Amino acid sequence: MSGKRVFNWREGDRIEYLAEFLLSGIGLVTPVPRQEEVGVDFYCALADQEKGAMTFGYPFLVQVRSMVKPVVHLKPPKRYRHQKGVLPDHLSWLFRQELPMFLALVDKEEISIRLYSLSPIWFLYHDQENCPACSSLRLVPRTDGNDPGLVGPPRRLGKVTSSPESYEYEVDLGFPIASYTAKDTANRQTLSGQKSSLELCIETDLQSIMFSRADLPHFYWMAETNREKEGPIPALYSKEAPRNVESSNKVYSFLGPLLIPLALRYKADNRSELLEALSDLFREMPANTIPPDLQRALPEIFKT
Repeated sequence: MSGKRVFNWREGDRIEYLAEFLLSGIGLVTPVPRQEEVGVDFYCALADQEKGAMTFGYPFLVQVRSMVKPVVHLKPPKRYRHQKGVLPDHLSWLFRQELPMFLALVDKEEISIRLYSLSPIWFLYHDQENCPACSSLRLVPRTDGNDPGLVGPPRRLGKVTSSPESYEYEVDLGFPIASYTAKDTANRQTLSGQKSSLELCIETDLQSIMFSRADLPHFYWMAETNREKEGPIPALYSKEAPRNVESSNKVYSFLGPLLIPLALRYKADNRSELLEALSDLFREMPANTIPPDLQRALPEIFKT
């Protein structure tokens, strides 16, 4: 009860107040209590309409920063010791979220907000050949038009630890997926366009999250974010599935049930050649991948 408050901390609070107001223009906004804030400031959902009876969908997470300091730096803790082949806890939490995450930059003078996709960070999770041993990263949003190129893989910076070696990476977030001012929130057409871009990004991010849960090295990132070039436009990264038994079983547990409706369609259409091809594939899967009652419904595939 000192009656005092550090100026910089209060300015940070004001940024979050303004972000909450601006985000409410496109949907629901639920602040994370300060006591529980560990990297996410808001849980949000987009409004499906701009007037009348409203519904909401496309949930996502938001971390807020000021336009004055747009770069986010995730550093290792003191006395950090890197483990070879392991993404450290201070970074791995980013990939354990079940919802897409955005960086929001707020400008107090313009009363505006810019939302950037964090989808390029998936390179650090899947592309260990070109982005190995990450222990520190910088999330760098584009705040001007000086770099009109496509968004690519993160860029390796300096070495963080020597034994074992680990590195810092710079992640280019591209241009904002959505950007609007307080005045724009009164324009339904403007908001509809911003939400359409966010919906596309959220849909592709959700697929990337689903693929990662299945242990598939397969993800989308927003490669073209320049709105003057009809952005955002996603690109796809994919490589061969892991060879180890545990990962293969995880892939099959994901893929097997997805193929059953397709197999039933082939059976109804008398596509025996395709059923035979699926039969060969299912023989590679663990016996318990598909429940027994479904196996009995498809004797063409699950032959005894």
